[in-house]
Amino acid sequence: MSTQHDDHMCCSVSNRWDALLPVSLPYSVVWYDETVPLGDEGFATKLREVATPCEAPDEWHYEHEEVVVYDEGGKIIKRTDGPLMPPILA
Repeated sequence: MSTQHDDHMCCSVSNRWDALLPVSLPYSVVWYDETVPLGDEGFATKLREVATPCEAPDEWHYEHEEVVVYDEGGKIIKRTDGPLMPPILA
């Protein structure tokens, strides 16, 4: 029974990553809070979608936070300084 729960948790996290990908515009701007556990919904939040990566911030001056721009395939296009976040959201 614990294996089923673990599988469900994995799928929930995967679906959460899919929600961070862009839908209406080519890129999504995602904010990461590194103080939140990876599986928690507060770890990653889609701030907005943008037409070009230039519309996303170049710098983010908050400790333990990072902003990353992903394309439609989930590949990192641009990111602020910080620990490596998931390179592909697939």
